[in-house]
Formats: sequence, C-alpha cells, structure tokens
Amino acid sequence: MLSREHGPFTADEIHQRMEGGVCDLVTVYRCLAAMEQIALVRRCDFGDGVYRYEFNTGENHHHHIICRSCHGVETLDLCMAQELEGRARQLGYRDVTHTLEIFGVCVKCQGAVGGLPQPKSVTG
Repeated sequence: MLSREHGPFTADEIHQRMEGGVCDLVTVYRCLAAMEQIALVRRCDFGDGVYRYEFNTGENHHHHIICRSCHGVETLDLCMAQELEGRARQLGYRDVTHTLEIFGVCVKCQGAVGGLPQPKSVTG
C-alpha cells in the first residue's frame, strides 16, 4: 500500500487502507518498525504525537509543509539541509541524516480569521 500511494500515513490509516483486512493493527505497527529498521519506510513526526510513515525509495528526498489549521500536508521537493549534512561529514561525523518539517497556514485556511481555527462556543 505504501509503495502505491504517497503518504505519509498513520498506522491507523495504513490499517484502514489494507485490502481485505489482511492483518490486525498490531501487525501493522510491527511491520512498520521492521521496515523502518531496514530503511524501507521513513517515519515523519509532525509534532502532534502521531507518527506517520511513507515509502522510502531513497531517490526522491523531500520534506513536508504542514498546515497548522487543517493539518493538510504538501510535499516540498527542495532540500537545503543537504549542504549542512555535507559539512557535518567534513567535521568527521558518520551516518549523518536529518529531518525537517515546515509548518504554516495554507491558502485555503487563510480565509478563516487570521488563519487560525475558530474557537468553539461555550454555552451554559
């Protein structure tokens, strides 16, 4: 499923998209952990307490921009951090990697007051 559809997806979303209920949610978590260990999937942390996963081909290095309001995700195919990785290698570091996620308010959500979610009214 991850190789067919571009994520990132939560473990719950992956489980729901599995065809024919081929496995339970615990199996999805175990498989994701194993696939992450061999770098077949990449784990994304958007700071909301839920990890998301996407297939890692190793060819299309990219980052994400996440809307703070609707939590939509877009792919950014540009990576400025690769130069920093190169500098770290020059300093003698090995097995250098990085993660970078950018947060903002998308164009669609900017129509809301200040681009922020509307407060819920409290009655009583």
